[in-house]
Amino acid sequence: MLCINQFSKLDPARFSGRILEWLSRFWAVRGLGGTPDAMMVASGQAEMWVEPSASPWDFAVPKIVVEEAGGLFRNFDGGSSIYAGNGIALTPGLIGELAFFRG
Repeated sequence: MLCINQFSKLDPARFSGRILEWLSRFWAVRGLGGTPDAMMVASGQAEMWVEPSASPWDFAVPKIVVEEAGGLFRNFDGGSSIYAGNGIALTPGLIGELAFFRG
């Protein structure tokens, strides 16, 4: 399951023509909102949470919780900073999916 927030904040020029094919890889796409989605990844109820636009304080706690639970926190550029303005929490098995955000 993919949790995505602020779908409208994904840059249409950057993801146009690729987003529907990428989304079809997941059996469900939902968005409960920020921290609840990150907690779903941390608890194993979702595989990925995408937050295209948020502030550092929105990422600080979810990043720690996801990483302590064995997940990964990354930014669209592959970094792992709460200051990048975007974030992706995911299970380690989906690390290859990050290429979508860089390409």
